[in-house]
Amino acid sequence: MASVAFDIQRMNRSDLSEVLEIEQACFTTPWSRSSFMVEVENTGRSYPLVVRARGREGVAPLMGYVCVWRVQGELWINNLAVHPSHRRRGLGTRLLQAALDMGRKLGCEHALLEVRLSNQQARRLYRHQGFHTVGLRRRYYPDDLEDALVMSASLRLRPTTRRGHDWMGSETR
Repeated sequence: MASVAFDIQRMNRSDLSEVLEIEQACFTTPWSRSSFMVEVENTGRSYPLVVRARGREGVAPLMGYVCVWRVQGELWINNLAVHPSHRRRGLGTRLLQAALDMGRKLGCEHALLEVRLSNQQARRLYRHQGFHTVGLRRRYYPDDLEDALVMSASLRLRPTTRRGHDWMGSETR
């Protein structure tokens, strides 16, 4: 796996075209531009992050994103995607860690998410970050009526022991 230098920053309107390109490449029922606009504009509840390559001339390409909400002391991970050409480089892990670190800073005690039963790669990522299955939503996905697992992780168990992130800036050491 090649080392990738990158920056994680808050998503903004100027990111939306690239976010939508990734969304459409990754999901059978992609979110709309207006859905992502709500994420960007709903400050105080929504905390969308993007990851870009570092050290390139001009604007570096967007490689992935995560959208999370803070709701009554919980961090809800609503959407996480890495462009197919940038997978297997640890970016999904770093985005998830940045989101979880942000949740801790916001005072959240738990993180929750829903994931397709068939998405073994995502489930493995979540398990490695301390998530466990707490429920099942039958026929949850509208495109094929696939079930979703509900997964949860405590945000109080462990601080980040590897490289952390300043969720509004760059990777920290």
